Amino acid sequence: MANLITHSICSLHRVSLLIFDECHHTRKNHPYNTIMREYFHVKVTERPRIFGMTASPIWNMKDPMRSLLALEANMDSTIIAVRENVEELAAHAPRPSEVHLKPDRSHSNSLT
Repeated sequence: MANLITHSICSLHRVSLLIFDECHHTRKNHPYNTIMREYFHVKVTERPRIFGMTASPIWNMKDPMRSLLALEANMDSTIIAVRENVEELAAHAPRPSEVHLKPDRSHSNSLT
């Protein structure tokens, strides 16, 4: 998207919603951060809405609050997380079960 905007192929005025998957990358020189730095310093009414998703908003485990605040600042957003009804969420989004398979070594790996 950054290249489309930079080269005037697409104008943000024509976009109503931008979805940032893995938005925790919105830092340093990542294209997500470039978009936010370069093109989102206009009036809120003149820019698209942003929906950012991530399962890992914290990249600095020694200072998690700093990670959260930096992400909010870079995305010009507010982080919303499940804080109530966590048990209900766990009941409807269970962890996958793991299956360990061993390779069948009875077959030859020759190319003949």
